Amino acid sequence: MVGRAKSDTKKRQVLCEVEEDWRLRAIEAYRTELCKPDSKHKGSVACDFMHLYKIETGQDIKIDHNLLIHGAKGGRTRAQANAARSWLTTEEQEVVIKYIAECGNRGFLLSHHRLKEHVNEILRTQLGDKFPIGGVGKKWTNRFIEKYSEQIKMFWLSLLDSNRGRAVNEHTAKAWFDLVEEVTTKYKIRPESTYGADEIGTNPADGERE
Repeated sequence: MVGRAKSDTKKRQVLCEVEEDWRLRAIEAYRTELCKPDSKHKGSVACDFMHLYKIETGQDIKIDHNLLIHGAKGGRTRAQANAARSWLTTEEQEVVIKYIAECGNRGFLLSHHRLKEHVNEILRTQLGDKFPIGGVGKKWTNRFIEKYSEQIKMFWLSLLDSNRGRAVNEHTAKAWFDLVEEVTTKYKIRPESTYGADEIGTNPADGERE
């Protein structure tokens, strides 16, 4: 099956990640040259990597010698500096992605609104008064999903109809009860806390499509 074409922003993201990898490799190569006594190649590392990039990709890349000096001393690249300003840490991002996948596997997909609520809750707990009252920006979830589009996909929510209702069978029923058992055991949910759970519908007859 042919996949969806990447958006322009996704293409730029992929390109930036590739270029960042090359710059980090150049910094490491320059750092190696500095460790060599009387090295005569440290001044050409930037040009060498730009040339190799041109050969491999057919495109141009800018790798400044000053960037190599700065990086070799422990300084950060622009991409690393931008990542440091991200609201979520790398570990928190992984937790959010895992949670999105877990909800999806259980059939309760998160909307943009619900995802934003969860992220805001994490950040308010971590940052306290330093986190804005309004939470992350309006387009934050869109950018997050696009950035991790290899792991997260977006779908239009469809209401439960008769065709899907007829799809219920012994296998789906068993999967549901196995899931209930797994969750109640994992989180030590008391039986009395689940009273009426099988009587409450989670998909309304009408509602906003999102």
